[in-house]
Amino acid sequence: MSRRAAPSSQHRHNSWSPRAIGETVAVLIAVALLTGSLAAQQPGGQGNPLPPEPRATPPATKYQLDKARAIFAEIQENKPVLGSEDVAWAEIVFQVGESTAAELERYATRDVTYDELNDDVRRRDYRLGLLWFEGRLLKVRKVVKTTPSAAETSLPQTYEGWLVPRDEPDSRVLCVVFTDLPAGFPVPPDDGRSVPVDRWVSFGGYLFKRFQYPGPDADPNSPAAGGWMFAPLLIGRSPTPLPGRPVDQIAVDKNLAIFQQIKDDAKLATSGHSLEVAARDRLLIHARKFPVEAFEQAADRNIGFPDLFLEQRVNHKLALAHFEGRLLRLREVAPDSRLKAAGVEKLYEGWLVPKDEPRGNPMCILFTELPPGLEAQPAGSPPMNRWVSFTGYSFKLMRFDSGEIDKDNDAVVRRAPCLIGRSVTLLEEPQGPPGAPWYTRFSSLMTAGVLLLVGTALGLSWWFRRGDRVAQQAMDKVRGRNPFATPTEG
Repeated sequence: MSRRAAPSSQHRHNSWSPRAIGETVAVLIAVALLTGSLAAQQPGGQGNPLPPEPRATPPATKYQLDKARAIFAEIQENKPVLGSEDVAWAEIVFQVGESTAAELERYATRDVTYDELNDDVRRRDYRLGLLWFEGRLLKVRKVVKTTPSAAETSLPQTYEGWLVPRDEPDSRVLCVVFTDLPAGFPVPPDDGRSVPVDRWVSFGGYLFKRFQYPGPDADPNSPAAGGWMFAPLLIGRSPTPLPGRPVDQIAVDKNLAIFQQIKDDAKLATSGHSLEVAARDRLLIHARKFPVEAFEQAADRNIGFPDLFLEQRVNHKLALAHFEGRLLRLREVAPDSRLKAAGVEKLYEGWLVPKDEPRGNPMCILFTELPPGLEAQPAGSPPMNRWVSFTGYSFKLMRFDSGEIDKDNDAVVRRAPCLIGRSVTLLEEPQGPPGAPWYTRFSSLMTAGVLLLVGTALGLSWWFRRGDRVAQQAMDKVRGRNPFATPTEG
């Protein structure tokens, strides 16, 4: 089989004759002229004959407000809605009018809780942000102003509703303002009176501010007279009706921003204004929705004490863990106002030594209900001794004062996992040594060993003494006998 030889470089060079070069230039000129002719065929004589493609606005940009604008600087926190805020108010109402309620909910931030909007520091992070909540819409009224400002004269009719966010008591409400009343909702009268709704809804809106409003017994014309209350105020397009209460899941949403306020490897926060306390309360209230049996079935039984004590504890934050062990201390703690508003009458703190913890280290457990047969201890009581099981959310590794004093006369601070659940379960006392700390088992073995040694020594002593007596008796029989006498001389 023969192959055709490749043309040499000399041959390729000779192929570019003057005629070929001229033809190539002519083709290029023709293409350029044709392109220019097509471009000139649109109205105006130049440009692309097709309409330009619309440039999509990224959701992160389209649904963001420019917080640096001067009109938003007029918004004053913790005060009633003021006339100086009308331009900012109108700007947000126009903004929500450019989107549907579904679009606002789709691009809203969903990890915000009521407590963060009432915290002065965290609220600044969400100021004028698009936020999402679901809950019960209690009532609605028409916003009526007898003398609207110039900025408000072109606004659509707005409505004011009161929304209780999910997992919050009725006393903790959001004020939601919107322009579209959902179909099937009662129409409020024009005189500004409210009508009851009591429907589960979701809502996406911009956080306008935390505003002050008159309570039931307050003078509506005098905020300084007392009785006025505070609530976050959001402005959106419309609430979205839900078919009913959303189904509660035992597993908590670990992505909620409030859970990022938990301070690991630190003492438990106790201040009512602490966001860590708000996170604790949220778990305590959530746990009350489920029976203890459901907790035990959903718990991860592979989580052990070291998993909540060592570095790997970060992998189990807010996981549901189950432990069995000895309850040594149980005291009653006063619930805060939020827990009381949610119906929590008592709060308990217990100290449990798990059965799989060989060094006897305890864990702290927080819960809201006691089983029959178990009572909290008065202050100063000696340790109790009850075998129980407990299922709860892994909250944090907490530091606590152990009551010990070191060689420098300083208080010794120790660490323990902290779990949050609903209640403990009383169990039968286990048989055998499992669950006893290592020093208890070691002491038992040492005692048994000592007894064995003492018994062996006594036995050997008796044995040797018995041998001595037999030998002595044999010697006594032959003592005084003539060894040279004949047998008959006995």
